[in-house]
Amino acid sequence: MVWAESIGVLAAVGLITRRLLGLSGARSYWDLPLTDARGRLIRAVTLELEAQSAVLAVSLNEAMEESDSGEPELAWSTLHLVTTAQWVRQADTLALLLRAVIRHSPLARVSLPARTLIPEFFKSDAMRGYLALHDSTDQFVFRSKPRFNLHVRTLDEALARLTSDFLEAQPGPLPSPDSGLWMHLDDNFHDFDLLSKETVLAVRGVVGCLPAAALESFAAEILPALRRGVRSCDEYRDA
Repeated sequence: MVWAESIGVLAAVGLITRRLLGLSGARSYWDLPLTDARGRLIRAVTLELEAQSAVLAVSLNEAMEESDSGEPELAWSTLHLVTTAQWVRQADTLALLLRAVIRHSPLARVSLPARTLIPEFFKSDAMRGYLALHDSTDQFVFRSKPRFNLHVRTLDEALARLTSDFLEAQPGPLPSPDSGLWMHLDDNFHDFDLLSKETVLAVRGVVGCLPAAALESFAAEILPALRRGVRSCDEYRDA
């Protein structure tokens, strides 16, 4: 009888601990189907960010090709007038999405999916250094919602730091072809694209967990920015 009572006590403690840590498996985010409205909203976000990333990639590649072709003035103009403007535009869109996620995540009805940014997946020194500081911090956060919010706030700060690094790498005078600038900016773009994809996953996470009223509020906050994006606004009207 003693061993039976011990097993019962351990099972009860285990259930209580899982409940306290937000690990109970009642329903997970992955079990929630995306309705038409949720699916359209996710598709709107995904397509807009993919389009903005494509514009950024094309303009940066064009500037690099102009530099390789011996046209430094033209490369510098493309970088400043097109690439940098698009970077800032996309960074503003990502910041808006992440802050909307942070504001609405407390309304989620189930455990939110928590992710981790792994420093080894990034190329720039700015991101490797910043994320190395957070790599061990999130190990001490166990509940799902705080872990999710920490991840989203880390994303927001990472985007701000990477944008600053990208802009500060472009001082006034024209760089020499072997200055290392273009490799630096290419590493920045690689990491920026990763952060953009992580933002889509964060939006997908919160959209899948919000009740209907909170979903409407979330959509009302982000859709105006998407309608001003690089894609046709018509496909967003029913999102």
